Amino acid sequence: IKRGIYRDFPTIYKGGYTVGFTIREVKRDAVADSYHTENLQNGIRVYIGKSNVFITRGEHTYELTYETDRQLGFFEDHDELYWNVTGNGWIFPIEKASATVILPDGIPADKIKTDGYTGPQGSKAKEFTTLQQQGNPYFITTQPLGAYEGLTIVVEWPKGYITQPPVISRPREVEATASPKSSGKMKFVMPSKNKVILGELLVLIIVAYYTAVWARFGRDPQKGVVVPLFAPPRGISPAACRYIMKMSYDNKSFSAALISMAVKGNISIIEKNKKYTIKRSSADASNLTAEEKGVLAKLLGNSAEIELENSNHKDIKRAIDSLKNSLKIAYEKAYFITNTQYFVPGLILSIAILAASAFLTASSLSAEKIGGIVFMSVWLTIWTLGVVLLLFTVGSKWKDFFRGKGFLAFGEAVFISLFALPFVFFEIVGAVMMVIFTSSLTPIILLELVILNLLFYHLLKAPTLAGRAVMDNIEGFKMYLGTAEKDEIRGMGAPAETPQLFEKYLPYAIALDMENAWGRRFTEVLSRAGMDGQGYSPVWYSGLAFNSANVAAFASSMGGSLSTAISSSSTAPGSSSGGGGGGSSGGGGGGGGGGGW
Repeated sequence: IKRGIYRDFPTIYKGGYTVGFTIREVKRDAVADSYHTENLQNGIRVYIGKSNVFITRGEHTYELTYETDRQLGFFEDHDELYWNVTGNGWIFPIEKASATVILPDGIPADKIKTDGYTGPQGSKAKEFTTLQQQGNPYFITTQPLGAYEGLTIVVEWPKGYITQPPVISRPREVEATASPKSSGKMKFVMPSKNKVILGELLVLIIVAYYTAVWARFGRDPQKGVVVPLFAPPRGISPAACRYIMKMSYDNKSFSAALISMAVKGNISIIEKNKKYTIKRSSADASNLTAEEKGVLAKLLGNSAEIELENSNHKDIKRAIDSLKNSLKIAYEKAYFITNTQYFVPGLILSIAILAASAFLTASSLSAEKIGGIVFMSVWLTIWTLGVVLLLFTVGSKWKDFFRGKGFLAFGEAVFISLFALPFVFFEIVGAVMMVIFTSSLTPIILLELVILNLLFYHLLKAPTLAGRAVMDNIEGFKMYLGTAEKDEIRGMGAPAETPQLFEKYLPYAIALDMENAWGRRFTEVLSRAGMDGQGYSPVWYSGLAFNSANVAAFASSMGGSLSTAISSSSTAPGSSSGGGGGGSSGGGGGGGGGGGW
């Protein structure tokens, strides 16, 4: 001991059961002393003394007065206190330990039952005696306690002397803290039945906010009549089609742009050992759309080719940003409104609501805990939003595989699943920490808030009248791309199915997630195409993915594997990654331990 002692007090038990802990007074040698607290995984540590002051050598008397709640057991035939007096975590031996239990007036002495245990955790030794002090049980050890040994006591009295608060069944995991002689289901005061209701009412605030904003700004114009169309809207590129329909950007838009440039003869795509290289094929870019010209300039510059790998992440990121900005300038506001200015306040309000609910359900508060709750509320809300979006991507990739998109789809699903694992792990760690700081209710409220924010993030986006008309046309074209039966459209003036038509609309099929259906439509056509029986092969692609007998797999590879390569290669290396008689010493409430510091 140099500066003083510390005392640990559990506030969180099995099953997330929490108790209160409030320090009332701390003294050394009958004089008030300084102290500070530290959060532990299952409770609080109280340090008595100052970090920069060493105490004098000799004997000192420490007094720690605190208040705790939710420690009594209420049973069908009796009430009781099952209490770990010293805790079994002391690193020092204890020469003598004692405890007095002051009961309500009027309980007959012969109706009070006592028991107890001494020794290390799990011991059933009874090296203690029980006396009466003014009608109250007094426990005192008869042998010294060694390091990591303690005194646990049990006091039972008839029902009716202590008013039992409203109760619910105690969780099974927490029933172990009932005394060994107890029978029946233990009861406890729900930490916050009213607080649970209040927490959910706080969640309703965000529901009311988003609903009001959506009703005023996010309602979509009425959808028009959609009929199959055999061409995309005039002047709308594949990347623009996807951007308009999703009302947001993703890397599949970039894949569609690359395939579009390749089909037009400006670049070629070389796949070797699961790596992609983009090679310039023509110096004339006059046939490209404005956003495609920007991508070509940023991606290749004056170079003849570029490999989609991390070492080139700066150039790839510049090309992605160019496409994203071009699409935003050309189509956002003109074709749809994101209403982000209303989403951001909702996100901030959600963080405040999470913090407020955490404060409401916390068993105790300290300066450290307050700071932890604020930090975790901000970090965990944003992190959880990202993790949920990532899990949506994982689910989408596995859905592609189970829909029969082949081995490449399986590889992508496994890759994104492994990529997501560390993010999910830290999500669980964050949720557990939030439970430790507050209660098991907080992660539930967090999940509710995240779902609401993700839902309204999409609902708040709304097409303009012009955008709705273009979307109707794109949906009509998508209907044509996804039609499996040729007879359904042959009589409607559909163009003849040729290798040229397959290539022409492949970028649009990829952009609109119709590449698998579009590829299946042309398997027979492309197998027959070509001269001298050699079959068809796209001149703009070199690699093992193309097979004229399974064009759908090739189309899916172009849409999926290329997007994955773009995503991974546009990130700087290292920028992403990727906690009677059945009782024993140490049972019951209380507990903890201590030592010197």
